[in-house]
Amino acid sequence: MKFSKYNSIIIKIFFSVLVYINIFAAGKDKIIFLILLYSISLCNDFYRKKVLRNNNPDVTWDIRAIASILFSIGMACILKYFAGTYIYIYIILIELLFYDKKQIPADLLGIYGVSYLLTDLGRFLKGGSIEAAWSYVGYDIVYFLAVLFICILILEQIKQKEKLKLLNHQLNKKNELLKQQQQLNEELARSREREAIAQELHDSIGHTLVAVKMYVKVLEKYIAIDPEKEKEILSTLNEVIQDSILQLRTTVYRLKENSQYSNLKNSLEQLIQSIVQTGSQEIYLDCDERIEKVELGLKEDIYNSIREGITNSMKYSEAKHIWIALTMSDGGLEFSVKDDGVGVNTIHKSYGILGIEERMKKWNGVCKLNSARNNGFSLQVQIKFNQEERFDDSNNNSR
Repeated sequence: MKFSKYNSIIIKIFFSVLVYINIFAAGKDKIIFLILLYSISLCNDFYRKKVLRNNNPDVTWDIRAIASILFSIGMACILKYFAGTYIYIYIILIELLFYDKKQIPADLLGIYGVSYLLTDLGRFLKGGSIEAAWSYVGYDIVYFLAVLFICILILEQIKQKEKLKLLNHQLNKKNELLKQQQQLNEELARSREREAIAQELHDSIGHTLVAVKMYVKVLEKYIAIDPEKEKEILSTLNEVIQDSILQLRTTVYRLKENSQYSNLKNSLEQLIQSIVQTGSQEIYLDCDERIEKVELGLKEDIYNSIREGITNSMKYSEAKHIWIALTMSDGGLEFSVKDDGVGVNTIHKSYGILGIEERMKKWNGVCKLNSARNNGFSLQVQIKFNQEERFDDSNNNSR
């Protein structure tokens, strides 16, 4: 329960009134003296709390604060001895414990305890019996330890609450950082998704448009010359366009149905067949049967990479022949796309080549490009892995 500033003032006034009442009950000959001492001590307390501490809970004990609290301890002991009031001396004890919440002042508590018990010794010096003095000492020790124990418990609870508050503050800051990191991750995921869509569009639609262009060129040769060949080309062209539409829908809605890659060799043969009908290139495929054991995602990336290699050869190389080879070993696999085109002395990586490298990087693959003017172009990819890690028996088709 938290006390407001108004309630705290009322409590202080209430205890001060009780102390004054005890002073008036002590005897007329000491009233003025004790009232003066207590009033001076109240002014000293006000100076210590309002001026030295200045309502700052982080202020620790310094020389002025120590001198001020020692003065208050002395005044409290005098009031206890002459007026028999314990209220003010326990108020000082509470302040000793709670003034500096970071550390309990052991030295000041020792001085306080000695001063507290010296008042009982004073009763013995005034002529009281030893039994009475020890009786007062015993009671005062019990009361002192009880109040001290309760105050320390309360102080520890306050410290635990402050630690919990600090931990909550740190947790809130970490939560904010996590939210910011999550937002960055989401933005990064969206960026990667956009790149993946762009790559997919380039691979699928780009390849199809190149194929359409080749079909149109061939069609121009057979118009009004060979009607049957013309119909065949138009039929194939229509199939290519329909396939392009389906691929576009798949890409836009990210509905990746990878079943078409379950048999990689058949998929590549269909791709090759759709190209060689144009009569522009001869394509040869050499595929290791064990390649069908690798997992589906790797098959998809191999298919897209080979398709991109074929597309590049059709677009840039003016090649007459393209060779595709896929081999499997215990330590990995390798595939290549080679042509006998014009070649180049300096290779400038296109968006498609960069896409192949990005795909293969996921599988710890290494891409090698080789070309020379009038000596064709070759793309070679090597992937190393443990055989168990990349095999997918669910997709292994018996042949």
